[in-house]
Amino acid sequence: MFRNYWVVAFRNLVRNKVFSAINILGLALGLACSILILLWVHQELSYDNFHPNGAHIYRITASPIGGSYPLSGAPLAADIQRQIPGIKNTARIKADYNNPVLFSVGDKHFETNKAWYADPSLLQLFAFPLVSGDAATALVRPNGLLLTQQTARRYFGTEDVVGRTIRMNDTVLFTVTGVLKDLPANSHLQFEMLLPMSYDARYDQEIIQHHYDDLDFYTYIQLDDKTDASPAALANMGRQIGVINHKGEPTFEAKFELQPLSRIHLYSRPLLYDIGPQGNIVDVRIFSIVAIFILLIACINFMNLATARSARRAREVGVRKVVGARRGQLIGQFLGESFLVSFLALLLGLLLVALALPAFNKVFGTSLSLPLGNAWFIGGLTGVLLLTSVVAGGYPAFFLSSFRPILVLKTMLTKTSSRSGFFRNGLVVFQFVIAVILIIGTTVVYNQLRFIRNRDLGYDKTNLVYLPLKGELGRRLDALTANLRNDPRLNRYSVLSEVPVNVSMGTAGVHWTGKAPDTHPMFTVMGVDEHFLDLFKIRLATGRGFSPAFPTDTLNYIVNEKALQLLGWNVASAIGKPLKVLDYDGRIIGVVKDFNFKPVQSAIDPLILLYNPGAGKEWLRQDVVINVPPADMVAAVADLQTIWNKLNPAYAFEYHFVDQQLAQSYLAEQTLGILFNSFAIIAIFISCLGLTGLAAFTAEQRKKEIGIRKVLGANVAGIVSLLSTGFLKLVLIAVVIASPIAWYAMHRWLEDFAYRISLSVWIFALAGGLALLIAFLTVSFQAVKAARANPVNSLHAE
Repeated sequence: MFRNYWVVAFRNLVRNKVFSAINILGLALGLACSILILLWVHQELSYDNFHPNGAHIYRITASPIGGSYPLSGAPLAADIQRQIPGIKNTARIKADYNNPVLFSVGDKHFETNKAWYADPSLLQLFAFPLVSGDAATALVRPNGLLLTQQTARRYFGTEDVVGRTIRMNDTVLFTVTGVLKDLPANSHLQFEMLLPMSYDARYDQEIIQHHYDDLDFYTYIQLDDKTDASPAALANMGRQIGVINHKGEPTFEAKFELQPLSRIHLYSRPLLYDIGPQGNIVDVRIFSIVAIFILLIACINFMNLATARSARRAREVGVRKVVGARRGQLIGQFLGESFLVSFLALLLGLLLVALALPAFNKVFGTSLSLPLGNAWFIGGLTGVLLLTSVVAGGYPAFFLSSFRPILVLKTMLTKTSSRSGFFRNGLVVFQFVIAVILIIGTTVVYNQLRFIRNRDLGYDKTNLVYLPLKGELGRRLDALTANLRNDPRLNRYSVLSEVPVNVSMGTAGVHWTGKAPDTHPMFTVMGVDEHFLDLFKIRLATGRGFSPAFPTDTLNYIVNEKALQLLGWNVASAIGKPLKVLDYDGRIIGVVKDFNFKPVQSAIDPLILLYNPGAGKEWLRQDVVINVPPADMVAAVADLQTIWNKLNPAYAFEYHFVDQQLAQSYLAEQTLGILFNSFAIIAIFISCLGLTGLAAFTAEQRKKEIGIRKVLGANVAGIVSLLSTGFLKLVLIAVVIASPIAWYAMHRWLEDFAYRISLSVWIFALAGGLALLIAFLTVSFQAVKAARANPVNSLHAE
């Protein structure tokens, strides 16, 4: 019996090549998209789940006035472990992405921004095993460091490196005390080496250990097994941390929360200055739904074509029932056919995934692969295969097996066909609802990206090249600026603490007349020189810029309008007001118009500009920005390389463009746009495959009618209109249903942006018009083919 089922199923596939190809290709594309998204979602949801103590590990986040940060002050970890019961262990990490460090082995030089400082207890909290060395002592020695396996091989050519020496910044010698096993890709901590916290020579330990407002450390805690970890208990512990923090440093107050380790990767988007690029749970949910919907679209094609062709299978069902076949056997036969189609589609889908994975990994920065030997993956594929077989073939199986033999052998099942036609129409509407939602989503994402790219930031970002002041450049700043001044292509420059693309430095240590004693807002701080305002074309609202003609400017400040609003002053009275920042007393000499010094996903924060001339504070110097005319760009870059090689030969020449750096901050949105584009195209293509099959079937069913109409004088345009109108009505209904759903979804997505487009009517009209046009072109191809057929061929038997 089963052999007969498979033979019949295979013969039906071969006999109906076009419909079989449509079903298999549509299902294969749907399955390929679903598998790709399944792999990505699995990786996103699996972050940090490999730590045995993961359920008891939390990260401390701080939310002072002005933002939320995954950071805290240096003394907090030791103080809370000592004063709050239930905290078993703590560990701090200091990761500075803006200051890459040079490491040297012999005459080979390596630069990295993934050399992090860490407490020895970090290796007790997290499951980062060592392949060599002692985890208990590896981070205790002030001049010891840990390398990952990959880093050890890159630096030394071998993993047997314990006891070997490595130079940092060509001055300090470190000894390798251990080698860490390479970090899993699903760890939110991604470093190349760990240095002991006790060696962070850039900070005065006696000062920093008493400053809670220096938000510079990622602090993790481990709760003991007996401690209540309910949301209410965690919130109470956060309040206790805030009390300890406030006692330690009365000039700084913030709301502290405990973020579970399992939520760091997907739930950290509102936090500023995170330890690395994080995911977004919203994206995971969106594309999980998209994967389901695309697979449903493919299954709908199968159902539609199967029920549309029901009349052809009806006599087969009638004959089988007459000779004794039971309904259960017929259901088994049709489900078997569905399983065969789904299995072939799955094989083709896996091939498509294997071909697409390299490009997918490159575009989205992932390292996904097909884990064909993995039990969960095989189980998932089996489940998807069975589910697809049942969803795609279930309705046709029950529908076809319900035919009564006496009817199907005498009539053409007009009533049944009418009911199945109504069901098919509903499925077509559902398909295009999904397609229209994706078209609208693609349009909104594209326009939002264009808006934030072209928005006036409040400064001119074009033709600006910047060099990071790494290595000797920071220490030889006078020589660098002398070289720049003497080069006519490079003499328009400014030395800054950070390029105003995503400024990270901030402080709550700001005091002013009239400040409420219980208010400690965060201010962003930038160190600039006298050329900054002119170079970036930043407009002054009042006052003046910094100038070497005023020696006291090193203790004076320029603020933006947002800061002035927070200070409670107005533009007319701001000049000359006293202000104390970072223990420096000074006065306000200027107010600048608000400008975006962070990505425009965020609102403009209060900003204070500190004057940092060439002989100023070295800790406020990180970059030099040069305005280069486009015609001189190639020669100017060559001049910069010559100066770099002369002053800083140990480091590889490096330069960046401010506008390109700004574009990098929108990478997550660009990735989302690419995904929307890709899935929208696939969804439309699969829908059009089904529409092609239905249109071909409809044209075949009505070929005698078309022949009669042509004999009576109907032209091609009239017949195309006759066959297309019904399908276009269905697409129009889909547009009406999809528009409010898409409006709600995209409105929620746009809420994450401080500056955003409005959802105008033209976006929905464009998406609806595009869907109608695509549907018309798809159907009209089959309609024109039917309209141009010779009526003699369809009427010769009449």
